[in-house]
Amino acid sequence: MNMHTWRGKLDRGVQQKFMSHQLLKPFSQEWTWEQAIVEPEIIRSLRAKFNEYEELVLQWLLQSKGNAITEQEELINALKVQLHISGQQALFSLLTLAELGVIQCRKHPWRGHIWQMTFPIFHNWRLIMKQERQYWQQSRNVNFANYAVDQGNTIPLGKTLMYLLIAMSKLDLKYTKKGELSKLTREKLIAYSASIDNEFIRDKLSNLSNPTYGANLQFLLELAYALQLVEETEVGLKLIMEHINEWLLLHEWQREALHMQWMCEFFLVQPYFESVAATISELIACDAGIWYEFYTSSTQLQMFLSMWRASGWIMSLSEVNSEHSNRMYVQRQVFALHSQSQLAIQDNGEIIVMPGTSYRQLWFLEQIAERMNEQEIIIYKLTLQRLIQAIESGYTLDEIEQWLVQSCDHDLPQIVFHLLRAARTTYEESNQQANISSNTLHSLLVMKVELRDAIHFLRPIEQWGKWLATTNQVLAEPLLEHEERCELLYRQEYGSITTSWMTECRQYHYSTSKKIVQCAIDQQLSLQIKKAGRLLYFHPNRMFEVDDSWVVEGVFDRQQNDELQLEQLNDWQGIKLHMATVL
Repeated sequence: MNMHTWRGKLDRGVQQKFMSHQLLKPFSQEWTWEQAIVEPEIIRSLRAKFNEYEELVLQWLLQSKGNAITEQEELINALKVQLHISGQQALFSLLTLAELGVIQCRKHPWRGHIWQMTFPIFHNWRLIMKQERQYWQQSRNVNFANYAVDQGNTIPLGKTLMYLLIAMSKLDLKYTKKGELSKLTREKLIAYSASIDNEFIRDKLSNLSNPTYGANLQFLLELAYALQLVEETEVGLKLIMEHINEWLLLHEWQREALHMQWMCEFFLVQPYFESVAATISELIACDAGIWYEFYTSSTQLQMFLSMWRASGWIMSLSEVNSEHSNRMYVQRQVFALHSQSQLAIQDNGEIIVMPGTSYRQLWFLEQIAERMNEQEIIIYKLTLQRLIQAIESGYTLDEIEQWLVQSCDHDLPQIVFHLLRAARTTYEESNQQANISSNTLHSLLVMKVELRDAIHFLRPIEQWGKWLATTNQVLAEPLLEHEERCELLYRQEYGSITTSWMTECRQYHYSTSKKIVQCAIDQQLSLQIKKAGRLLYFHPNRMFEVDDSWVVEGVFDRQQNDELQLEQLNDWQGIKLHMATVL
């Protein structure tokens, strides 16, 4: 299952229709839709032009079910009951948001109209509209003695992926007759992916597991496909070195934020995890290096957080000797800023690598030296065997020496020159020829760095203009076209409704009152009723008979709670259909 950009589901024509909307048209000269819809200033501009009902519906979507895939009837009923507005007002507001692409409506073969807000839009609009934090409370005084610490993975997901890519660059990636990687290649790659082994992947992502690759390796390959670092061809896998080079040059916090975006969009569209979207959106907005307290009994959230720990993004505290406690503390990891310091090469050939060192340098060190540890400060050691392997991969000893001179903050120790001379002698004696022209590893040294606005390239996390999503059953369905949205909006045959029912609130014959109520239910309209001398607005949900009298279930406009009210039809002194205005 390869990953695709979610916007790949929206062809240019659809995006242009979104941008031709009167609210987005002023930005169409400078912005594409996928950038504009998550741009903070544009979000604020759009929000300022929403009417009262659109604002209510949007706030509710961002607070609760916006990211969830929801059938239209369920969504409309929830909006009616919780916001105390009519189904018609709810539908009008949803369709206004759909005209902008804020929320998307699709036609499903058997589920009818289904609605969903993609996670990047859900997250960015929550952030800009300053939703109050519901789940995470900052805590500065944590008594560590009472808690068990889970440090999580000390290796960030990006570094694990880099090690995997380096291994792939040295292996045969051609498919066998069975259409898969060879057994030897699979075994080596599976070993490199073991550090992310996690219950989340093993138990909940069985749909990702290729029987021969295993879930961990398949998970990392999905990420590599999505970032366009690796592509599948008819004959095997292929590394895209130009994209890998750009990816290596990102700052570590940028790179991990990009992976975080992918993981959210990849998993939070799945029904099992969509309920935790708001919680994860808040966590992304939390400051790194600070403990946050939260309470949860959600298995889904615990599973998702376990994946973040395995990715090296968070550490957590859980109460000791308290099996039934739902309280935890979570802290987002602080990633080192890009370091300008040079490598320190010791007299014994060890190379000290400080936090924040470019992954491009790490990539090269992995070719010429042996990694001795995997801590915050990494130690490599130049070895004769690794230098010979680098030559066989296409590097020249002159290039290696030049790179070490440029990367070191002092004169190279004598041991470096001894190792280089020994490598040259050993290599020449073996009569091997390095294929410099075709090797992909060598290309990193000579490749000109040109940062592009590529699909995998990161924009600041607050401005998700490029994001990724899984191809799934729901997103594969076509979006409603403008004409279809209009048809949905006007599908009610208002012309057949008796005009007097909409013009005057008065007493009708009991049977006529029943018809008016049923019409309101069928057409998702509100009722204006007269009760005890007061004019009230009522949003009916259903009508049923109890002891030879008819009862209407619904909510009053802007009532103080979400409880459904039961009204006796014969208690009303007047009734009128109320039509919302389409803006």
